[in-house]
Amino acid sequence: DEVRYRAAHDREHPDKSALYGEHLWGALPERRLGLVFEGALNGLALERAIGHVQGWLDADRTRPPDLVGLSGSNFDHRKAAKMATFERLLIATDPDKAGDEAAAAMMGALERRVVCVRFEYPRRGADALDTAPGKLADALFNQLRRFAV
Repeated sequence: DEVRYRAAHDREHPDKSALYGEHLWGALPERRLGLVFEGALNGLALERAIGHVQGWLDADRTRPPDLVGLSGSNFDHRKAAKMATFERLLIATDPDKAGDEAAAAMMGALERRVVCVRFEYPRRGADALDTAPGKLADALFNQLRRFAV
């Protein structure tokens, strides 16, 4: 019952289809790879990791992913419609029950349209915030290199 994060109340009519980072996505033909995560703080950690490996990605001719952030582990058809515009999704939801359920729901909803792969964090049970920046960057680079188009 502990309140961990603040979110807009329903009476404020928040846009529940909004995804963190979507304002930065390119046009439809350019949406090849998205990196899905839970919560803005995990997104910032992953964005920092992308920055650490940008040179490696460029040298390897691997495009960096677009950020696709859920608000918490909430996933529904409105988000699925936006996520279906990508060719591939690397799903880096938290390695816990809620994150596993969100990842399974995404994969089930998108499997006919999008290639989805679950991101493997370097330490069992640790999400992006719990992972040392260098280790997160290394894991992200290795998985992007294998999975990128």
